[in-house]
Amino acid sequence: MRYSANTVICIDTNSTILNILSHNLQNVSSLVFNIEQKVGLWSHRARSRRHLSRLDRHLLNDIGLNAGDAAAEAGKAFWRA
Repeated sequence: MRYSANTVICIDTNSTILNILSHNLQNVSSLVFNIEQKVGLWSHRARSRRHLSRLDRHLLNDIGLNAGDAAAEAGKAFWRA
């Protein structure tokens, strides 16, 4: 399509901008939600592993773990499942 100097293109900029902003806002909102979920999971893992590392053998036996298994789990980085 060719346009001459006299061609006028009419675009509804208000609705176009609103559509773009709405789409971007949905993407940002989804990203923030996913980050919050991931950080919450990581925090839970770190706290659980820290507590696990502090249990004595008697308590570890009560939950069916030995010291080696508990140490292996407690030694994992928080981002590892």
